Amino acid sequence: MREKVWDLGPDPPQPPKPPETPRGKDGDPDYELAKLHYVQALEGYKLDLFAYGRQRDEYQAWQREKGGPVELERWGVEVEEAIARDPKRYRRELPKGMKPGRAHFENLERQRTRADELAEDRRRDPQFGGAMA
Repeated sequence: MREKVWDLGPDPPQPPKPPETPRGKDGDPDYELAKLHYVQALEGYKLDLFAYGRQRDEYQAWQREKGGPVELERWGVEVEEAIARDPKRYRRELPKGMKPGRAHFENLERQRTRADELAEDRRRDPQFGGAMA
C-alpha cells in the first residue's frame, strides 16, 4: 500500500574541528612525538574537510532544489525503513510551525496537471466510453 512521508531534508553539516597544535620545546621527545601525532591528525582533518565540503554542497543543492520539506509517496515498507533509518529527516506528519517547501507545491501542481491530462485522454478514447474522434 502506498503511504505518504515528509522528507524534511538533510541537516546542515557541521565543519570538523582542527587538531590541537602541540606545545613544547624542540628537542623534547614528548613534543616531537606530539608533532608527529599532529601531522597525522592534520591528514585526517583534511579528509574530514573534503567530506564536509561534499556534504555542504549536497545540503545546499537540496535546499536550492526543494526549498524545504517535501511530501513523498512511497510503498509502506519504504516509509517504515526511511523513518527507522533517519527519524529526524523523515516524518509521517509535518512538524508544527514548519511549512512545505517550494518543490512540494510544484509536485502538487504536476499531479493536478497529470490527472487533468489523463482525464482528457480517457474522454477522447472510444474504448473507455469517450466520444469518437
